[in-house]
Order: sequence, then structure tokens, then C-alpha cells
Amino acid sequence: MAETAASKHERVHLCLDAGSKHKLERAAAYEGTSVSRFVLDSAVAAAERVIEARKRIVLPATD
Repeated sequence: MAETAASKHERVHLCLDAGSKHKLERAAAYEGTSVSRFVLDSAVAAAERVIEARKRIVLPATD
């Protein structure tokens, strides 16, 4: 997914404790990516799961 710098203009600011920051840094390092990319990819994947779960229509069982 190639994006140019010009297409990225929105920002999210996070406040987190040192332990959480360290976990994110460690996980990003394991994945060979930046913390920003790791957080973005993880958050977008989680958002997609939530949205898909809410889009499903559950019909009651019929007798």
C-alpha cells in the first residue's frame, strides 16, 4: 500500500505509560517496522473488525 507523504495529513496523539510504550516499541522492532506504522496497522485492523462485527445482521432462530 504505497502512500505519498502528501496524502497523510491527519494525526492522532497518544498518551501512554512507559510500559505500554516499551511494548509497542518491542513489537514494532519484531515486525521490522516503525512504532507509528505498527500502531496504525494494528489500530486499522482492529477498527475493521469492530465495523464488520457491527455490520452483521443476526436473525433470530425460527421454529
